[in-house]
Formats: sequence, C-alpha cells, structure tokens
Amino acid sequence: MLYKNIDPIVSPEPLLTRIFYTHRDFSDNSIRHIGQEDAKSLHQLRKVYLAGNPLHCDCNLDWLRLQLLQNKLHAVKDVKRIRCASPQHVQSQALTSLSRSQLCGSTSTNSHQRHSVHKRSGEEIKKCGSVVCHSNAICTEDKCLCKKGYTGDGKKCTDINECKAPYYYCNTTNKAFKRCKNLDGSYECECNEKFFKPTPDKKNCTGK
Repeated sequence: MLYKNIDPIVSPEPLLTRIFYTHRDFSDNSIRHIGQEDAKSLHQLRKVYLAGNPLHCDCNLDWLRLQLLQNKLHAVKDVKRIRCASPQHVQSQALTSLSRSQLCGSTSTNSHQRHSVHKRSGEEIKKCGSVVCHSNAICTEDKCLCKKGYTGDGKKCTDINECKAPYYYCNTTNKAFKRCKNLDGSYECECNEKFFKPTPDKKNCTGK
C-alpha cells in the first residue's frame, strides 16, 4: 500500500483513514508498488501526484495502468510522468505506454499482426484483434480503451464534458475561476484576470 513507503512528513496511517484530504503529493518518494487496496482512497481525492517513485512494473500494477488509460482516476494529475524503475525491460518507460504483455508476459501473436489501422469514409479506424476501435480509443491487449478525456466502451467514445457534473473542473464557485471551457477531449479554465492568471496548461488559476 502507498503509506508503507512514503516519506516521514506524510502521515503513516492507511490512505482509507485520510480521505478528509483532497490533495496528496506522493511524488518523489520510495513507493515501489501501489495496490488495488489503495484504489478507493485514490478515488476519494481531487488531486494526487505519483510521479518520481521507483515503481516495480509487473502484473500487479496492470490494474493501475488500465485505470489511468480509461481515465477512471481523474485525480491523478501527472499520468504521463509515472514511470517504471524496474524490471529492466521496462525501465524509464511510462506506465501507460506499456501493454499487459509487457507487464505480465504474453505468448500471444505479434502485435503487428493483431493490430492495424484502416480508413472508412475518411475516418481512421483501428483494428484491435477481432474488434474495431473508435478513432478516439487505443488498442491494448485486444481491447479498445477510450483515450483520456473521452468515455465509452472503446468501440464508441464520446467527449467528457469536464465542466459539468460530476466533474465541475474550473469550479466557478471559487473566485479564481471565471468560466470553464469544454474542449474535445479536454477543457480549459478562464480566470478572473484582475487577481488571477491561468497556469501554462490552462487547467487551473494562480494568483498574479
């Protein structure tokens, strides 16, 4: 579990007893494994950082890889920077860039034979094993998964409106935010410019 390896400045009790926190920074600690028992706690948070830990990326982390790919852990803000430290064949690679076979081992046929891209009526269609993925989905282990910012079964993916329930990003009840602008697969926050300015990624507002 996360709390077994975090540095001394973070309270040592299990995450499940600390759900009153909304933001947690576990980055740059000595966490090697994040168990499924921590999933509920991660879902309780609004913002969490996990990058910079020496993760051992084996089959036990496949649940986290899938949750991140399916955009089910909205609180994790540094997804692309979560990298593996071991074993050697996946060292320094982003967790979400790996396949299940790379984490768990596989005797399946070569991915180039199973996965291909086709065109239909001008739209990019991705062949994934025996199914066809939506253009806003990725193929992993013969399964279609909608990209971050989209929701669906992978064969059909629709944009998530982060400005509406249950997300309410750029919450306008906070005086820093002026408006939330939904984009295809993403969103931007507009700030009350008198006292605040947008962060470089336009996902938040900060004081001038």
